[in-house]
Amino acid sequence: MKKSFLFIILIFTFSSTFAQINISNLSLEGGYFRNYQLEFDIQNEDLFSFGQEFRIGGAFFTAKVNWSLCISYWDDGIDDPLPIMDYPTYSYSSTSFGVGFEFYPTKYLNSFPVPIHFLTRLSSRFINEEYVGGESLTGTHRKAKDFNVFSFDLGVGLRFNIYNQIDLICDAMLFISLNEEEFLDNEENKNSFLVGLQYNL
Repeated sequence: MKKSFLFIILIFTFSSTFAQINISNLSLEGGYFRNYQLEFDIQNEDLFSFGQEFRIGGAFFTAKVNWSLCISYWDDGIDDPLPIMDYPTYSYSSTSFGVGFEFYPTKYLNSFPVPIHFLTRLSSRFINEEYVGGESLTGTHRKAKDFNVFSFDLGVGLRFNIYNQIDLICDAMLFISLNEEEFLDNEENKNSFLVGLQYNL
């Protein structure tokens, strides 16, 4: 728990420092996040959850590099036990905070053919776990718990201007967990696919 608070303090310390440099854009995206259900337990449509991400950012000394502070949320929406024999079902939701940078190569190379950008971020994910139903082979289930997952995030995206100060943005992110194995059997790295709008101040 102490690690969680220290990480959040670090995020807001950095973000407040960056904000003194420039705040020039706001964005809201929606899309699908890979949740914490095990792939061999459920059908593929239950592996991804719809979620939202709000991001604020601006130039970091130069317009070619932006800083960003984001918050995102998703819920896997599982309210009933999965149809699996001798298997307790848990539902998960996630609220995450992250701080990072975005790099725009098109601002270095005017002739660059694709409006691509790259993202890197450190995130702290507060995961809520709830027991839904079902029992193990021994007729028991473990107690649900909340936990915090730290991750190093990498991403790539596209940005298209659609009207004056409004851009259409599409981002694909990979979340590389730094401590997930402490809490879950599912140790694979997670990802997200988001589409939204950015307003340039």
